[in-house]
Amino acid sequence: MLTHLQIRNFKAWRNTQPIRLAPLTVFFGSNSSGKSSINQLLLMLKQTVQSPDRRMALHLGDKKTAIELGTFWDVVYAHQNNERIGFELEWHLPNEIKLKNQSELGKSIKFSSEIGLAGGERQDLVVYQMSYQISDNGLTIAMKREHDNPNQDKYSLTTSQLVPAKSASLPHPIHFYGFPSQVTARYENLVGKMLTGHLLSGAFTRSTPTILPQIG
Repeated sequence: MLTHLQIRNFKAWRNTQPIRLAPLTVFFGSNSSGKSSINQLLLMLKQTVQSPDRRMALHLGDKKTAIELGTFWDVVYAHQNNERIGFELEWHLPNEIKLKNQSELGKSIKFSSEIGLAGGERQDLVVYQMSYQISDNGLTIAMKREHDNPNQDKYSLTTSQLVPAKSASLPHPIHFYGFPSQVTARYENLVGKMLTGHLLSGAFTRSTPTILPQIG
């Protein structure tokens, strides 16, 4: 279940600060204080995962989705198009994460992502960074957008504790959360086993490989 949430630059929230979540979480506040924005972000993530367009970083909605939020200008804090929407989730898996020939690493996962306009002449949304961390162990795997050319989406992959094989730049992630197929094809040994195993198992939907929990 989700145990932690933090949102940055989304609608009414410049920064929610860490929000502790429980099986039953109730938000209190005055009208227009940002309570509904928290639920809207989670619904937006869910409908993004369900979108067949894997290049879509965020699905802000249409007539067929649960919510329709408009444009990036409508949802970014204070309508500042130069800012990036960021969020961090943490949850517990039912079983410990294990790697081949490794001891148990833990079952608490933290995920973060940062999305904004691509820049240059482009007006589409791109992922600037995303990372997974096994909270109990500290092992982190992350993708970060390279800024040498705003009209091209090139990414580098970094890890803590593990050393990936050398590789050329990677393409855009799947939506806001998923490692592209080139990662599992190019990176070997522990990183490859981790990405193809526990870190990409489970789903919002049966056809979507990720470790993100069910939302909604």
